[in-house]
Amino acid sequence: MTFAEKLVAARRAKGWVQETLGHRCGLQQSHIAHFERGSRKPNLDNFAAIVRALGVDANSLLPDPEASAS
Repeated sequence: MTFAEKLVAARRAKGWVQETLGHRCGLQQSHIAHFERGSRKPNLDNFAAIVRALGVDANSLLPDPEASAS
């Protein structure tokens, strides 16, 4: 799975919409949408904020090696 797919799954597991996640990690909903579409990747600070907001291990959001190979 890609980062984008894992982010969507983690957010939905919390029952949150993109706006909720954005609010909880200090980002705009549009940033979350870009990350979930895969059109942009978060910088390290934004990634850390997303991990903290979701309460997940950072490794759980990293892409699977085969997803990055293409």
